[in-house]
Amino acid sequence: MSITAAEAAACRRLWASVLLAALDDFNRDHSRASRPDLVLARARRYFVSRDGRQVASMAGVDVDADHVLDVIALPRDAFRRRLYLRPDRLGVTGEDT
Repeated sequence: MSITAAEAAACRRLWASVLLAALDDFNRDHSRASRPDLVLARARRYFVSRDGRQVASMAGVDVDADHVLDVIALPRDAFRRRLYLRPDRLGVTGEDT
């Protein structure tokens, strides 16, 4: 069974949203953590793991763990501006900001 180009693009968008959600979760945890270095260590483990690499690959993104950690460590507002994310697109409520 083959898929159309439109279906493949939809799949990439789906996996890109999964990747963005993971980045947003790590950034939120980092901004709230008393030990942000532990959040970055957990994020590094994820993004170099088979699962993290597979999600990035399915999203059509080449992930460099060091660059990802730099983005995760940004302050919340800068993170959102950097990734062009709006709270309403992420399903984020006021308490998550």
